[in-house]
Amino acid sequence: MSDSATGIRARLQSPAVLLHRQLVWTSLHLQRSIEKALSPLGLSTAQFYLLLTLGQTEGQAATPTQVGRRMALERVNLTAIMDRMERENLIRREPHPSDRRSCLVRLTDHGREVLDNAIAIYLPAIDQLLAVLEPEEVDRTRTTLAKVYTLPAR
Repeated sequence: MSDSATGIRARLQSPAVLLHRQLVWTSLHLQRSIEKALSPLGLSTAQFYLLLTLGQTEGQAATPTQVGRRMALERVNLTAIMDRMERENLIRREPHPSDRRSCLVRLTDHGREVLDNAIAIYLPAIDQLLAVLEPEEVDRTRTTLAKVYTLPAR
């Protein structure tokens, strides 16, 4: 094996690379677990988080740009998710009152009902998934991850 390949292999075992891999795997595990829990409602995790975002928004309406920022989604992905949710009568888009180029996204009555049902499933599911952590570990992990999450993307 060349010195270059040995050096690359060693770097791939660095604490930063191993942490990144563990964060990705953990995120995927949590996402899959929540999606499985929500599957009786026919919701993906992205749909659930969009409903939750709107449900926690003052006036329960936001522009797609605001929703995308809160969910860290690219516009094209968000549009596809919203198109499906609008067809399923979970959300509705209406003209923005002061910006002709934009719209407001709102929960429908059906969307609110589905969100309530989803929250009733989500809360015990996430509690069970994270029950292995002590409350202090949860707080410490959130604080640590916030340092990384607030860094600008490169």
